[in-house]
Amino acid sequence: NKLDSASKSNMNFETVHFYCEIIDNNLKQKNFKQALLNIKSAQAIDKTHIRLNLVLISYYIDVGCIDLAIENIIELVATDPAYILVTHQQLYYCYNIEEKQEEFFSYVISILLKASNFNVIIKTLLFINSHSYYNDNVRDLIIKVISNDSMPKSVANLVNIKDMKEKYDSSYYNDVLNVLDIVC
Repeated sequence: NKLDSASKSNMNFETVHFYCEIIDNNLKQKNFKQALLNIKSAQAIDKTHIRLNLVLISYYIDVGCIDLAIENIIELVATDPAYILVTHQQLYYCYNIEEKQEEFFSYVISILLKASNFNVIIKTLLFINSHSYYNDNVRDLIIKVISNDSMPKSVANLVNIKDMKEKYDSSYYNDVLNVLDIVC
């Protein structure tokens, strides 16, 4: 029974993944009606599939349902703060359209305060820093993330950068240096 269950679960995963490929093509061709039909079919199999949730967010953005896109991103990230890494660009786009950039930064920083994955924190901070809508309020929020007691030691102690050079590859080391440039 366990084998049958695992096999069915894997088959469902593959089927939803296949639907996502089709949905991506539907969106590229701007065939939104067919994309929605395929989304509903895939949701009937597995609503929790991460890629399905990502294409649903893309669908909402493409058809101009920005509020629904934001709502879905927030719901997805609530299941795991690490998902901010794969959704922050779409979320920034949505908040930018709504002219709510400060809300974007506040929300993302609140998520980073809960995140424990070093890569998620660094990559997201770099994304924030790379956008032109960056000011002292955002800088203060970033400092709050880095100095938060609940952060992993590697993040909370970014000032001890010399130790990190040996622990991480050079791209990670450069990312950390870029984050330090943000706050120093």
